[in-house]
Amino acid sequence: MAASASDFPDRLAAALGPTFRLERELGGGGMSRVFLAHDLALDRRVVVKVLPPELAGVNVDRFRREIQLSAQLQHPHIVPVLQAGQSGELLYYTMPYVEGESLRARLERGERLPIGEAVRILLDVVDALAHAHARGIVHRDIKPENILLSGRHALVTDFGVARGLSEGERVADAGQRITGVGVAIGTPTYMSPEQAAGDPGVDERADLYGFGVLAYELLAGRPPFDARSAHELLAAHLAEQPAPVDELCADLPPALAGVVMSCLEKRPDDRPRDAAEVREAIESVLTPTSGTSALSAGPVPRAAERVRGAPRRAAPAPPRARLATLAGVGLVALAAAVAFSMRPRAAPLDEHVVAVVPFRITGADPSLRFLREGMLDLLAAKLTGEAGPRSADPRRILAAWRRAAGSDTADLPRTRTLDLAQDLGAGQLLLGDIGGTPARLVLNASLIRVRDGRAAAMAHVEGPADSLPRMVDQLAAQLLAIGAGEGERLETLTSTSLDALRAFLDGQWMYRRGRYRDAAREFDRALQLDSTFALAGLHLAIASGWYGDPALEQRGMLTAWRWRERLSPHDRVLLDATAGPRFPAPSSAAERTAAARRFLASSPDRAEAWFQYADGLFHWGGSIGIRDAEDSAAFALRRALALDSTFTPALEHLVLLEARVGDTAEVRRLAARYLEVDSAGENADGVRWRAAEAMHDSAALRAIRARRDRLTAVSAHTIRTVSQLDGVGLDLAEAVSGARVASGDPTTRLGDLIGAHDLALNRGHVARALAITARYAEAGVPDAVALRDRVRDALFWDGDTTAAAAAARVLARRTARAPADSAAARASWAADLCTVELWRLARGDARTARRTVETLRALAARDTVYGGGAFGARCGLLLDAMLASMQSRPDADRAIASLDSLLRAGPSGPIQDVGNLVVARLHEARGHPALALAALRRRDFFLSRTAFLTTYLREEARLAASLGQTAEAVAAYRHYLALRAAPDPSLAAERREVERRLARLGAVG
Repeated sequence: MAASASDFPDRLAAALGPTFRLERELGGGGMSRVFLAHDLALDRRVVVKVLPPELAGVNVDRFRREIQLSAQLQHPHIVPVLQAGQSGELLYYTMPYVEGESLRARLERGERLPIGEAVRILLDVVDALAHAHARGIVHRDIKPENILLSGRHALVTDFGVARGLSEGERVADAGQRITGVGVAIGTPTYMSPEQAAGDPGVDERADLYGFGVLAYELLAGRPPFDARSAHELLAAHLAEQPAPVDELCADLPPALAGVVMSCLEKRPDDRPRDAAEVREAIESVLTPTSGTSALSAGPVPRAAERVRGAPRRAAPAPPRARLATLAGVGLVALAAAVAFSMRPRAAPLDEHVVAVVPFRITGADPSLRFLREGMLDLLAAKLTGEAGPRSADPRRILAAWRRAAGSDTADLPRTRTLDLAQDLGAGQLLLGDIGGTPARLVLNASLIRVRDGRAAAMAHVEGPADSLPRMVDQLAAQLLAIGAGEGERLETLTSTSLDALRAFLDGQWMYRRGRYRDAAREFDRALQLDSTFALAGLHLAIASGWYGDPALEQRGMLTAWRWRERLSPHDRVLLDATAGPRFPAPSSAAERTAAARRFLASSPDRAEAWFQYADGLFHWGGSIGIRDAEDSAAFALRRALALDSTFTPALEHLVLLEARVGDTAEVRRLAARYLEVDSAGENADGVRWRAAEAMHDSAALRAIRARRDRLTAVSAHTIRTVSQLDGVGLDLAEAVSGARVASGDPTTRLGDLIGAHDLALNRGHVARALAITARYAEAGVPDAVALRDRVRDALFWDGDTTAAAAAARVLARRTARAPADSAAARASWAADLCTVELWRLARGDARTARRTVETLRALAARDTVYGGGAFGARCGLLLDAMLASMQSRPDADRAIASLDSLLRAGPSGPIQDVGNLVVARLHEARGHPALALAALRRRDFFLSRTAFLTTYLREEARLAASLGQTAEAVAAYRHYLALRAAPDPSLAAERREVERRLARLGAVG
């Protein structure tokens, strides 16, 4: 995973041509990577921004637009585009390298900027914005990371999410060709209210708001809203008024404070007309007036007065839906979030307790007044503490209300209401109002954090008065879903029952903390409450896949697929990435990876999307020939963690990748973060073990060995499998594997036995492996599973040949009979037939091979959906390539190439495991050692089995040595020797031969 192992820079260097020399990678933003290069022709350094092909998808259009918009801007305070190009899959452009640092780096040094320096930077930025706006371009992501400092000047860069204001581009956005309606574009800390609301009609006044946030941060030392989650930031921009900037910066001239606060107005119409007006206002602050020196406190200059209060030109009206949201829901949150003094607390605040206070009646109709207090009881019945807060006792709340307000009907100021909640020890306060008519009700509610008065969630429901119970359910569902960070799925989640929603949100919470079995239990409970809950089915499949419950995984997938129309468009792409776009027919790894890439392209601001893409690269990227698969996986995992630092599935994957390349400091840091989030996660001991192995922590390893019989299935799988793939901790892995088999867990019984079998053969313990296959029946599977493994073990590993011959005879007798008339029976029969023919061809017996190939192809044509059909087609290709080579047919090269092409797509399963060994041998026999070596290196990263690993390593090392790849050969031989440290006596001679080959390469074991 180190940079030296990646050939992406080599591909980029080839695309740029000989006039450029790449120096190093600078980082990345959004969907791009950024490099520093030397322009040899002009002897200058440039920055190269490139869109990697694996992250392209619909982002190609977005990246091209970035280039086109940036190229239109020529201004001293905007970083220009020098050159753009495309070479094959790589789309890139170059910019001047700005000597200096970003404004973010300057701020992170912790020193407050002098007001004069801050104003100079702000003038440069607003001057650049005025230039862009005059050409109809809105940046949409003004923040310190996108401001570069060079000497005394600031330059604006990165128009990655910019948009044009021409009518044509408005139509393009509205049509969702590049940016979907309702998707918040930008960075949450600096995002305008209209961006937070997903308004597709965003114009240049959004940049003024972002500029206002930037100015606030430079002058006050922090943004107006900070230290919050992305959702909380969006809610704050929609509803909260920031503290006046001059309260945090006492020496700030009132005129300058007025300019800043005017840019932070919630309504675009209340902000300055344009960037030129803001620039004029700031320049007027710099000009002494009425005897006031520049940047000193004094009278407000006329330009600043105009910015703060003068009438403005008419602007395009925001969409009616957004106005309703801001006017209906936002007013409650805005009123609740006004500044209030935090007095000493009477009791510790419990963040899981919410005080639901009497709702305010906004309509004049007296018939609605019964709901003022009635909402307390209605919501208390919904907020029970499951998947969210629980309501404090309504009677206790009303008694406290009467004491504070003097009567049941009086209202309290918001600050007094927060004090009341604090006195009750409630960490959250629910404020609401009721409007409408006797026939149609409108309910608004906001959850407010008592400790700081900030809005955590807002909800709005309206409907017929006789549907009040359903409306209360919807209100509670919205508050719970948004509070759990599932605001993007609001429409899907609020269409199910409240109880099912609670179970789903509990499952999501547990999944993000690595408690996969508990998560699956909650998703299953959600399905029991609502059998059409497609999203719960999809996540049931994802969670149960972690610990290996195929029945539960299949049930969840079938539910999600059956009711897929109830999923959002984004989640339908997630279903494709999880189940495969051909479901219920099997999909290749390449197809699932492409679906994961589409999911990421549609949801680049979701940690789940980055993780899903990384997970595919992590597991099967290498097996389908993706260059730099582990590098790209690590990059995507870090992006997931940047969006959600507590997403433990990403943390544990990254621990394994960093340990593989030997970065012990990073392993220590990541493992500590994982265990801090949840030390009881199902892979917690797997993470502890890999960190302990990386850091040679013998005490921690002894502790894991001592509790080996209490490890979860996920932790045991990690230890058993990664120990083989990385060649570390193998003795402990054997102890853990043995304890897992002894546990008798029925949900993972077959997986535990197969895992123990694979470990035994990789360690060179042939008799033990054979004995384990005899126990497969304990998992309730047909004996054919064990028979097939015995044959494959002898053909492609070091298995018992006598047992294999006996197994092949039994399977041959069974395949002589036609299978039962069911797809499942035909699938099992096809697997038996394929195994028998592999055995015969390996022994030079081709008498039945042609008939078997035709039979398997006919089966594939009949069972197009069921997995057996796909298996038949793949095995037919495999057998045909072997037969063509054996018979030296004229089409042999084509048959082998067809098999190789199939394997590069990653069919996974037994054909992938066996197939790459077969095609490697066929390539080598026909004089193509490089193709053979490439096939041997196509291996999964422990998604399925570690079958034939020692065979792969031995053959890879031999071929790599013959091709002059000495370092790679040495690494593979050493890995083999680590696995076969103490093999059975029958394999001792083979180990000695490997040691001799290693010595001939100038290395020692």
